[in-house]
Amino acid sequence: MSEPSLLEMAKKGQPLNCPVVDMHGHVGPWRNFYTPDLSPASMLKVMDSAGIGYSVLFSNAGMGSDHVLGNQVVKEFAAHSPKRFIPFVLPSARYPEETQQELEHYASELSWKGIKIHPDGNGYPADGANYKPVFRFAADHGLPIISHTWDSPLSGVAIYDKIAAEYPSVPICCAHCFEPDFAGAVRLAQRHPNIYLELTDASIHNGVLEYFVKELGGEKLLFGSDALGWFSALHALGSLLYANINDDEKRKILGGTALKVLRMQYV
Repeated sequence: MSEPSLLEMAKKGQPLNCPVVDMHGHVGPWRNFYTPDLSPASMLKVMDSAGIGYSVLFSNAGMGSDHVLGNQVVKEFAAHSPKRFIPFVLPSARYPEETQQELEHYASELSWKGIKIHPDGNGYPADGANYKPVFRFAADHGLPIISHTWDSPLSGVAIYDKIAAEYPSVPICCAHCFEPDFAGAVRLAQRHPNIYLELTDASIHNGVLEYFVKELGGEKLLFGSDALGWFSALHALGSLLYANINDDEKRKILGGTALKVLRMQYV
């Protein structure tokens, strides 16, 4: 009797027989909408309902005006469930004088696993001077960076073409895959070994996952949901499980590639 597929397991409500790592989790308050429950317990409930083992977390507030508050919220989540939550520090390009202090405290002293930047939320280009210390810090400390990317003047493909070449040792996870410039995202990932495409929101577009896998393979793709409050983790998981790609590729995307980027073992 053959083993059921990942989709069949999910339809039956069974745990998936592979690591599942959500590379895109937001926590804390956000100015533009209301989320009824912002607690760690609420995030864990969402993760458990979707069979997600680990979630990479970064702040909502840091995308706007208060990175100090945002990183403190992430710290509280990480303390609540250190075996499930993977904290990333989010420095603000608006306050470059505080960048090194935030990075040293969280990434060095507390050993957080990576860095998140949000050029569009901060209103500052990813290749600008205020972000250079962030990329240098990541290179010096062997940390991955997750960046919000869009087809925009602040975080587009051309900008990351330069950044990836300048910091070849830094794994750069491009959240949203430069939406809607998916062809440009593929070309970028093909040119640079350190570029990964993180699928939050991009996976909802019909045929995009199949296109990415055909051109890049699952070893360059990362599962992400934008939970808690932005998008549904269950919807993101369903978009992947229903995609017309084989289970070996799905397993890479669900967690295999993420564990390599994060330099973690799944326990």
